[in-house]
Amino acid sequence: MKQKNWTLSLGLLALFFTGNLYASDFGLTYTQVLASHEPTNMHGYRAAVMYQPKILNKPRYSVYFDLGFTHLSVDSYPYHSIGIYSIAPYIRYYFTKTRYVSPYIEASVGFAYLTKLQLENRPQGIHFTFQDQAGIGLAYGPEQRFFTTLSAFHYSNGSFSEQNSGITAPLVLTLGYRF
Repeated sequence: MKQKNWTLSLGLLALFFTGNLYASDFGLTYTQVLASHEPTNMHGYRAAVMYQPKILNKPRYSVYFDLGFTHLSVDSYPYHSIGIYSIAPYIRYYFTKTRYVSPYIEASVGFAYLTKLQLENRPQGIHFTFQDQAGIGLAYGPEQRFFTTLSAFHYSNGSFSEQNSGITAPLVLTLGYRF
C-alpha cells in the first residue's frame, strides 16, 4: 500500500512541475514613456494585465488581450495629469521563433476611458477614446515568458467630438512577463 502512495505522490508531483514548465495564459506588463510628442513635456507609465489564450498562440503569430491603466502627467498647471483605463486586443507577428529568443512586431487598436477631458492645453472632447499602439520587440527566456517592446501609442476619439487633440507618445518601453 505504501508503494502505491509513493508512486501516486511522485506522479502528481511530476504532473505539477511539468504543468509549470509552460507559460500560463496570464501575464503583467509595465510601460514607461521615454519620449513624448503631444504634449511635449509629458511623462508617465502604464501597467496592465494580459491574457493570451493558448488557442491564439500560433507558430508565426499570437493574439492577446490587455486590460490596463495609464497615468500621464505634465509639469504645467492646472491640467497636469490624466488617468486612462483601456482594453485592447494585440496581434503579434514573429519574424522567427526559436526556443529562447523570438523577435516580433505588434499592433493594437482598443478602447480607452479618459478620467479627464484635458491634458495641458489639449482638449480631448469626450471621455471615450481609442488607444492605438504599434511596436517592435523581443520575446526571450525559457518558454518566452519575458518580453520587451519599443513602441508608440496614441489616444484619440476618432473625431467623434469636435475637440480631438489626442495624446501621443512616439517612444515607450514595455517590459512584460507571462506567468
